[in-house]
Amino acid sequence: MIKKTDILLRAIQFIIFVTLLCTAIAGSIRQAKGKNTAEVQSALLNPKYTAAVTQIQLQQESNNLRLTLKRSEEGFWTGSLRVLQSASVAAESTAFAVTGTPAMPDSTPTAPAAPAASGGTPAPGADLIFPADTLKIQNLLAEYGKVRNMYIISDNLRRYFLPDKTLSLTFSGKTSALHTQKNFSELYFASAHSPCIVHSAQGTSVYRTDDELCGFLSLHPASWLDPKLFCDFILNGKTEADVQKIQYTQFQEAEVRVQKILASGDSGFDQTVHELLSAQSLKIGLNETAADASNITQQSAAVFENRSAIKITLFFNASHTAAVFLYPIPTAQDINSAAEYTVIPADRRLSYSLRISAASFERMCVPFIR
Repeated sequence: MIKKTDILLRAIQFIIFVTLLCTAIAGSIRQAKGKNTAEVQSALLNPKYTAAVTQIQLQQESNNLRLTLKRSEEGFWTGSLRVLQSASVAAESTAFAVTGTPAMPDSTPTAPAAPAASGGTPAPGADLIFPADTLKIQNLLAEYGKVRNMYIISDNLRRYFLPDKTLSLTFSGKTSALHTQKNFSELYFASAHSPCIVHSAQGTSVYRTDDELCGFLSLHPASWLDPKLFCDFILNGKTEADVQKIQYTQFQEAEVRVQKILASGDSGFDQTVHELLSAQSLKIGLNETAADASNITQQSAAVFENRSAIKITLFFNASHTAAVFLYPIPTAQDINSAAEYTVIPADRRLSYSLRISAASFERMCVPFIR
């Protein structure tokens, strides 16, 4: 007959065995994932600095590219892409596509392609400056400021961080106690792809952490673009309800050919405002004439030779307006028929272009072209 004490002893032994077995299995799983048992909980950006970040810089030297995101005093973000060295080699490689949406984070560009109307690649030191999506940047700051599990896998930087793949990500800004720009976090990633392997400039430990962080390492402007034709940056907080008047001006070379005005209360006004402020495109490119196009007047309207320039201006009050220029891109069959339009903001602080279809143009300009 088995005594109760024997049953209790065997039960205790079984519990100890199961505990040791689970520990061994967990250790094996970590080894299989390439993780060291040295586990820490930390954030890659100190959470107390997330609100103070005013600049985010992503750089991959093997591509000679640097993407910088900056926050204005009004709280809106812009992005700039700079070619650090000669783009002649990069131009022969895969350029930015001005159609479609880039894969993220797998596609890393070599040099931005321009719209067909201008052509060319940015010169070394030149920037493609575009409005950035504030929500995407807020998500970036939230994820990097989140405390998460990180696993020390090595202290051998050379083994993981190869010059042709390594990316750097730097967060900087000012706090109330600082009068100069300071780097809050300077990180280096083994690549833009999973597994997410990272180390800080302040140490030599190599960490393996959540792969989702690699989703923010794209250098493609379309990954960060505010895609609206009338972006938040140029609207400066204004909404559909604030628009009082729309002015549609069509130039033919140096002359004003057509000018129409649609005011609040007119038939079709509310729908037209909605269409204009809702229109979007991810077909971004560098336009070499953007700096000139931003200062178009009646005397210098035809930036693209003899093509008709169209200017759409939104009036909010006597001192605040927002405007974009549109240039028709002729079809191969008929130079007088537009297949697409190149869109350039009138704001001189930006130097980028978008593409929209002829159908999109017609939909948002119904009262002016019917």
